[in-house]
Amino acid sequence: RADNHNYHFDPIIRSLLDTDFYKFPMLQLVFFHFPDVKASFKVINRTLSFKIADYVPIEAVRQQIEHVTTLSFKQSDQIYLSGNKFYGKRDMFKPEFIDFLSSLKLKMPEISIVDGQYEIHITGLWMETMLWEIYILAIMNELKSRAGLSSLNKIELDVLYARGISKIWNKLNRLKGIPGFTVAEFGTRRRHSFLWQERVLQIAQEVLGSSLIGTSNVFLAQKYSMEAIGTNAHELTMAITALADEGILDCSVQNAPYKVLELWQEMYGELLIFLPDTYGTSGFFNNAPDFVWDW
Repeated sequence: RADNHNYHFDPIIRSLLDTDFYKFPMLQLVFFHFPDVKASFKVINRTLSFKIADYVPIEAVRQQIEHVTTLSFKQSDQIYLSGNKFYGKRDMFKPEFIDFLSSLKLKMPEISIVDGQYEIHITGLWMETMLWEIYILAIMNELKSRAGLSSLNKIELDVLYARGISKIWNKLNRLKGIPGFTVAEFGTRRRHSFLWQERVLQIAQEVLGSSLIGTSNVFLAQKYSMEAIGTNAHELTMAITALADEGILDCSVQNAPYKVLELWQEMYGELLIFLPDTYGTSGFFNNAPDFVWDW
């Protein structure tokens, strides 16, 4: 795929399940407790020295993002989320929430270029906009990777990926067999590409066996019968603190983080409270673009 540049269109996001699992329990909480809250998300490149718009054309960005607006949660996606076990229990996601997902259509964000950098902005109901984060980050990272690989010929690409596989193979074999050690893959938003993330998981599954406890990527977890791993992110605390600051939420700014935990425990009990003893000595890895994992 990296060598053949004749594809009319090669989608980066293939399914709305191609995101981090924690988005779904967070989204369900927002759906039930904050259905009328509006939010604004903006994606920017924090590395100002790298002007990504000089390498990635806006037409490619727009085409990939427009493709996401054509996707929906298929019936098989809904069945997976409603009927599958997560953290050993069924019925994490309530029927009303699954019905909401079945009718969800993501709206097109605004895309602009400011001083050589892309700014991608989406405003709307919080529960209708929050999924965009992972999709857009994955799109921008893969478009950057495609631009970087475009000048390499087939032999150079073969060598590049062979070296990447060799590095991962060596690192995984160093981890294999460490008593009590487990690892989960959390690389979706920073991945080199979807296909590379998938290859990394295949290799990790083969080398680590049961020591690989899962992936944050819901689509790949479903495809390879793996655990979907994730709880929540700082997005909840940030937004609920802002609501408290504006007097919309009936608690002080100082107590907003505790309010988040109260709502979380009310909805999920102890199901999604991370306990280190559950998995022993746990780690997480990202399939970073330079083929070196972040730990």
